[in-house]
Amino acid sequence: MNAAKLSQCSYRDTEHLLNDLEHPGQSFFVRAGKLVVRPREAIIPEVRSQIREHESDLFHLVKHRTQPR
Repeated sequence: MNAAKLSQCSYRDTEHLLNDLEHPGQSFFVRAGKLVVRPREAIIPEVRSQIREHESDLFHLVKHRTQPR
């Protein structure tokens, strides 16, 4: 999925992308206004590329997930 398509996608589509990118032992969170993925050294180049390509949409999704309800 390219960035232009993702920008037009629903929240649910972005959530599916995040689920595809997450792996056991890896976490996505927002700190100081930035998307953080840990452990950073465990991210393979293909996943890093996906994260960078869709960073803005992932940031908003992760931020929304971690806000208190």
